[in-house]
Amino acid sequence: MGFNILDLESDSSNIDYIIFPDYMNIDKENSKYGLISIPTHNNVSKNPIKRAELRYSILNNLKNE
Repeated sequence: MGFNILDLESDSSNIDYIIFPDYMNIDKENSKYGLISIPTHNNVSKNPIKRAELRYSILNNLKNE
């Protein structure tokens, strides 16, 4: 699994999804990209294994869409 950090204003042609932490205020209705919110802090298990499994399962499910 890999990722790229892009400047949306200069290179938005290769974007599949924007992945962001759930505490960020992102205007989901007006976005032209697929937005994926990843649970953080109090919104996910304190157990690091369960937390990692949840986060990776969200990202792995994107490949299957």
